[in-house]
Amino acid sequence: MPEQSQVEASNHNNNKPFSRRHRRVVIVIGLIVLLAGIAVGAVYYWHSRFYQSTDDAYVQGDPVFVSARASGNIVRIHVADNQSVPQGTLMIEIDPCDYQVRLAKMEATVRSAQADEQQATADVEVARAQWTLQEQDLRRNEQLARQGAVTTQVLEHTQAAAAAAQASLSATEKRVASLVAKTAEARVDVDQARLQLSYTKIFAPTAGRVTGRKVEEGTYVNVGQPLLAVVPDAMYVVANFKETQLTHMRPGQPVTVTVDAYPGVKFDARVDSIQAGTGAAFSLFPPENATGNFVKVVQRVPVKIIFNEPPDPNHRLVLGMSVEPKVRIR
Repeated sequence: MPEQSQVEASNHNNNKPFSRRHRRVVIVIGLIVLLAGIAVGAVYYWHSRFYQSTDDAYVQGDPVFVSARASGNIVRIHVADNQSVPQGTLMIEIDPCDYQVRLAKMEATVRSAQADEQQATADVEVARAQWTLQEQDLRRNEQLARQGAVTTQVLEHTQAAAAAAQASLSATEKRVASLVAKTAEARVDVDQARLQLSYTKIFAPTAGRVTGRKVEEGTYVNVGQPLLAVVPDAMYVVANFKETQLTHMRPGQPVTVTVDAYPGVKFDARVDSIQAGTGAAFSLFPPENATGNFVKVVQRVPVKIIFNEPPDPNHRLVLGMSVEPKVRIR
C-alpha cells in the first residue's frame, strides 16, 4: 500500500506541468479567438459604416423588341443569333409582292384622278368663256332694250342663257374642287401604300446584339408578331438593397461591381438613381398590410447603378448576370 501511494503521488506531480501547459494553450487560443473576433467585428463595423453591399443584384439593359408591321412570308433573314449589328442594319425582309401591287394600284388611281382634274379644269375654262359670252350678250341686249331695239322676249332669253352659263360655271368649279380633293386623297393612299411597302424591310432600331430570334425564312408572320430583340451594349445594374441600407446612399456615389462570371475582375461604376418605391409596391399583387395579421418585413428598394467605362469585349456582360455591388457611402 505504501508503494501504491508513492506511485500515485509521483503521477500527480508529473501531471502538474502538463495541466499548466494545457491551460496556457487554452488561454493563448482563447486570446487569439478573442482578438480575431475583435478584428472581424472592427472590420465589419468599419465596412458597414463606409460601404453597403448586396448579392441581390443583376445586370440589366434596355432590349428593343422588334415586331412585324406587315403581314407576309419572310423571304430573307440577314442576321444570326447573337450577332452584333449597327443601327440601321437590314435584318429581315418580308415578301413585298402584295404591297407592290397595292402601291401600283394606288399610283394608277392618282394618275386617273389627275386626268379627271385636268379635264374638269379645261371644262371650267370652257364654261367661263361661255358665261363671259352670255354676259356680253346680256349687257348688249339690255342696252338695246332701253332703246327699244329688241323685244322683251329676246331680253328674257338672253338673261336665262346668262344665268344658265353662270350656273354651269359654278358647277364645273365645284367639280374641280371635288376632283382636287379626290386627287389629294389618292396621294395619301399612295403614301400609305408606300409606307406599308417599307414595313416589309425591317432594320435594326439601335446598335446591339441580336437575340431571341423566333422566326425562320418562309415563316408567315402577322402584324404585331414578335420577331427578335436587339440588346444594346450599354448595360447597367439593378441592385435590390434593404431599406435600412439606404440611409446614407445617394446618387453619384462610387461603386465597385464584381460579377460572378468573372472572379477577380472589378468594374468601376456609380449610383445613378434610387427607385421611387420598393419592389413590392410595383409588383403585380402588392401586399395589403391593412388586412389580416401584420408581420413587418424589411423591404428592398431597387437602385440603378451605371458603369463608368465602356463595355469590355473581354468581359462581356449579358442580361440577368448575377453581380455584387459595393457602394462607398462615406
